[in-house]
Amino acid sequence: MTTINLAIESIEVEINELKAKLQARVTSLEVLKETALRIASLQESVPVQTNVKIASTGVIDLSSLRPESAGKTTFIDEVKSTVARFGNQEFSITETEAALKQLNVVIKSNSPKAKISTVLNKLQESGMLVKTFEGKGNVAHRYELSKEFSNTLA
Repeated sequence: MTTINLAIESIEVEINELKAKLQARVTSLEVLKETALRIASLQESVPVQTNVKIASTGVIDLSSLRPESAGKTTFIDEVKSTVARFGNQEFSITETEAALKQLNVVIKSNSPKAKISTVLNKLQESGMLVKTFEGKGNVAHRYELSKEFSNTLA
């Protein structure tokens, strides 16, 4: 192979890598736009408390934005509503646990990840979630909302 052919091949490889990165960014932008539209529609349709708590860092306390509900919610309902907020993004048990903590959901268990895992498996069996990656050992399973459920949010 000549030097010029190597240069051409190198440039083609670089262009393909840049195309892949650009496509990933375009996809991220589309997901963000969809999420913004969903959030806007939820804000219009759900009455929220007016006593919004904002920390000195400027972070809004999400628990102060929860709608006033008539009844108690179960842990499964809390997990369901939390993962629904992830939109089309992949997520793991760890990310679900972090989101639940940020929403001030109390996980009454000595092993919160095991409890979350059980709920995510039930949601997968019900068809709400799809397992996108089968984890092993220290590598966690990854999930995303099923296409059917994602369409109901749109």
